[in-house]
Amino acid sequence: YRTYSSSASNCLTEESLDTGNSFSNDVRSNESPDVLRKFLTDKGPRDYGAAWWLYRSSGSPRGFESDLLSYLSTSQDPRDFQRCQLLFERINPTNRSERDYLSTVKIALNAKSRAYTNFALELCGEASARGQTQCWQYAFMEFVNRMDWENALGVWNLQPHPLPNKLPAVDRQSKLLANRLLALLEVVKQRKTNDTTEMARYIVQLVISHDRAMMSVSMNELLKIFENSIKLELFNHNDYILAIRSLLSSKIRSANGRSIMLYRNFRWRIPQITPPKALITGLLHMLCNIEVLEGVDYLLDEYRLHYGKPPLLAYHDALTVSARLGDTSSTLRFYNDYTADHGRADSTEILTPLLYVHARTGDVKETQKWFNHVSELGVEPRVQYWNILLTAYSKNKNLEGALRTFQHMLQSGMAPDAVSFTILMGLSAGRGDIRAVLDLFDMAKRNGVRLQRSMFDTMVEVLCKHRRYLDAEKVAEEATSKFPASTMTRTWNILLWNYAYTIDITAVLRIQNRMQDAGIQFDGMTYAAMMSSLVRVGKTNSARKILGVLHRNHEIHLTLFHYAILLHGYVQETNRDMVQVLYTEMMERFNKTGLSGTLAMLQSQIDRDIRRARESMGSASSAKSVSYTHLRAH
Repeated sequence: YRTYSSSASNCLTEESLDTGNSFSNDVRSNESPDVLRKFLTDKGPRDYGAAWWLYRSSGSPRGFESDLLSYLSTSQDPRDFQRCQLLFERINPTNRSERDYLSTVKIALNAKSRAYTNFALELCGEASARGQTQCWQYAFMEFVNRMDWENALGVWNLQPHPLPNKLPAVDRQSKLLANRLLALLEVVKQRKTNDTTEMARYIVQLVISHDRAMMSVSMNELLKIFENSIKLELFNHNDYILAIRSLLSSKIRSANGRSIMLYRNFRWRIPQITPPKALITGLLHMLCNIEVLEGVDYLLDEYRLHYGKPPLLAYHDALTVSARLGDTSSTLRFYNDYTADHGRADSTEILTPLLYVHARTGDVKETQKWFNHVSELGVEPRVQYWNILLTAYSKNKNLEGALRTFQHMLQSGMAPDAVSFTILMGLSAGRGDIRAVLDLFDMAKRNGVRLQRSMFDTMVEVLCKHRRYLDAEKVAEEATSKFPASTMTRTWNILLWNYAYTIDITAVLRIQNRMQDAGIQFDGMTYAAMMSSLVRVGKTNSARKILGVLHRNHEIHLTLFHYAILLHGYVQETNRDMVQVLYTEMMERFNKTGLSGTLAMLQSQIDRDIRRARESMGSASSAKSVSYTHLRAH
């Protein structure tokens, strides 16, 4: 490479670039460099001409070139590009930073001129040779975004070593990413050159390494990209596995679901490859975490096909997800499969879901039957088995039965834990017995029970139910001081929802700020509470903006509930157009609207029909009145 030196820039002078500037007549004013420094760091709309004028009127001070370069880098004015050339030249080549190269390349490419593009390529080569990669990354992705493959190849041939394995711009791609990739793959197919092929392989690798990039395109488009990449030999089974693992490890819930779809496609396209054992069990565990039963049988069969009997933990995940969903038949089937593969079941991981699936539906008789069966197996009694039996009574809101079981538990010598007390506290809270809740909480403390956050949640709920909001906040603060912030979302959500129902926007904002200050993460219910509070004060459009941000960020799993809140708001505001828009969006996104959505739509239609009927009756009455007056006149 050669160090950048432009004869064109040497012909430019600072004075010549003052021409045409509204401030040009005042460049001899003596401004302090401190004014320039403050101007460059202030937020708000950028005034490129004013920035240059301040630089010139303060005597073009040394040391400001880099900051001014960065400031001017977003301008579209060719005159600012020339100013950046001069500023870049003023920086000693040995002192040019990553940011200096990046800022200069940015404004050069903004100008969209062949000469400026060549200048940007020259700088990319110089920076890459110095081991500075940011401007190369920016220029490369800029040409990819423009589908300017000639210049993209030009930058590709200036690549740094080693190549960056992450380009920040990939994470921010719009839905046009699929079009660009498919267009590039078509170029590879036509040209069949090594450079084009290697460049395309690199971009595809970047995309499959980042969950957000893969989530920015539809599933059909992603599969099309994979199909074409396989045909062009850019892609093999290892790339499929990398893509699946990227989605599997994502914090985006919908990405987890997409990973199982991609696995099925992988097995269909490359059936001769044995999938890694850890990949199959990882997918099983993911389905357990997101509580999706569909696909569990398929993955167990995949494991059997390639590795024989599924291990205990695989069965545990299958049993857990079916039990959580209350699917008794699937739970019993997984249990029978386990005993067929491994013999007598005596582990907590296998037995606990068997009790819970019945307790979840409030079937005390079946829960008791399996509780007794565990004893018959000779398995040592555990506190969680007693707690599941208590849960069965709790689901039936049978406090007396729960208290009898609790008494038997104590008589058997089993020490209750925090879960035991939480169940009884919850039942008492459901009856509005705040005294019993407080007594149980004190009893747990006296017995040295290790308190859990769920106990504090129950306290907050019962206090809110009795409108003792400030006391509830104190309990939430106490819990926050005892437990990690990452576990405290539900506790504060309880407060948020109660304040939202009382239409206390000030309190909602105060709790929201307190959560942020404490580092407590917002979840779907946090945002739902905020949306609900806005809807209740007639600000449904503001609530919809929250939904829009969540949809773009992919960070929160949006549900029918979020849309139902907005539907309710627009129905109350008699905004039929927005009701129809949201109803259509719900059908497209979820293929259903849920009961709340259907009722909201029905109410909107009824209101519309009543209004039309009234208007029709009013028109008819007016017409009769006019006719009667006309007859009398004659």
